Amino acid sequence: MGLEFNRHVGQKIKQRRKFLKVTQKELAEKVDSIAQTVSKIERGVFSPSFNSLIKICVALEMSPNDLIPEGHFHSIDDSFDIPQQLSTIDVLWQNANLCKNTSDLDGELYYLKQIINSLVKEEQDYYREFAIFLYHKQLLAHVDENLGL
Repeated sequence: MGLEFNRHVGQKIKQRRKFLKVTQKELAEKVDSIAQTVSKIERGVFSPSFNSLIKICVALEMSPNDLIPEGHFHSIDDSFDIPQQLSTIDVLWQNANLCKNTSDLDGELYYLKQIINSLVKEEQDYYREFAIFLYHKQLLAHVDENLGL
């Protein structure tokens, strides 16, 4: 993560902590850490581990999504008509599934690439968007597992 991103996350944590009238020391105790680490996170000079970030969010009664800068992750181009785009993607999925069922792996890959193309703005964003998806999937699974949802 970049320094600006870390600063933004730290500011959001600090704002929420102060809103709840929790001291850095109290937050640190809730997340099995020390006040100096909380201070570094809030200043954006230290990036917490995934588990620490989840503990902080739980302690502050907030979603990890609340920490992400507005507009930081975009996958669907706002210029498209969403119902039309979803309809197009549905047809592409049907074609990809047909290819898979007939063992046409090249055809399946073609349609999957078309789906990705329709969801990301630039071809080089494939890996970033996929990484974001996998990260959010892992985050949700972790939260579900640890909170019993």
